Amino acid sequence: MLPAEHNAEGFHYIVSYRRRQSRRLDPAVPAGSEVVTLVTDWRQSHLPVDGVGTFGEFVVAVQAANSVGTAPPSSVERRIGYSGQDGAYHSAVHSRRR
Repeated sequence: MLPAEHNAEGFHYIVSYRRRQSRRLDPAVPAGSEVVTLVTDWRQSHLPVDGVGTFGEFVVAVQAANSVGTAPPSSVERRIGYSGQDGAYHSAVHSRRR
C-alpha cells in the first residue's frame, strides 16, 4: 500500500498464519497454532519464516493497521499459502489467490 494510502502514522501489516490440516492426515490432529507477526515495512512482499519446511500448506491473513487502529475484520481475507525454499536457511510463506 502506497504511503498516500496509509491514512496515519505508524502504518504496518499484521500477518497471521497457521499450518493447514492436510486432507491426508487424521482430521482429529490439530493443524497448528496461529502465529501473528507485525511487518513494519510496507514494501515487504514476503515473510521469512524459519522451521516450516518446504511446500507446507498454510492459512494466511494480512490486516492493515496504523496509529489510529486496524482495518475492519470484514476486510481481512484468509488465503491458502505455501512455504517455498528461499536460500539454505529459511522458507518464506507466499500466498496465492484461489
